[in-house]
Amino acid sequence: MLLATMAGWVQVRSFANQRLSAGLAAELRRSLARDALFDRLRGLVADQMVADQPRSDRPLLDGTAFDLQHAGHDWQVRVQDSQGLIDLYTTNPAIVDAALPDATQVRAARDAALADLPPGGRFLPLAMSLARFGLTPAEEGLFTQSNTDSLIRLDTAPPELRLRLGTLSPHLVAEGKVAKVKLGLAQKPRDPD
Repeated sequence: MLLATMAGWVQVRSFANQRLSAGLAAELRRSLARDALFDRLRGLVADQMVADQPRSDRPLLDGTAFDLQHAGHDWQVRVQDSQGLIDLYTTNPAIVDAALPDATQVRAARDAALADLPPGGRFLPLAMSLARFGLTPAEEGLFTQSNTDSLIRLDTAPPELRLRLGTLSPHLVAEGKVAKVKLGLAQKPRDPD
């Protein structure tokens, strides 16, 4: 009886270890596929960053979805130039006014938060900061905390933000090459057969 109990325990433990090993192996395969995809994207994004005109076979730098197939999976890629977004710290108030219908409230909340920051301090994460300033999660894709300029690059701003800004005064528009991008990557679900 004791021997049978010990054999059963060893067998259960062995099955648990096999499931754990299989799960770890599957996670390693996903991680390697994702790393390989990032390596492939690095070249595509670099080409787009230095191109004089956007190329249709490369992800746009305005956050528009770009579909890509890699390692037998379909992926959706979004690449966003940080200078095409409204920065919570540095963006010129005239840009905020043009982009938001309730800009006065947002600017007042931002200015109060900036005044409370210690030297070298940072705001809370983006979603939390936007909520503090009275903005909705739907507007998160229009903002960043990593731009270092008070201007905005219209050609890489998200389409919704470009519509809101309309014709912006030229002295508020950044020019030059793209220097920093944010990459979003999601595996698309497979269609059921």
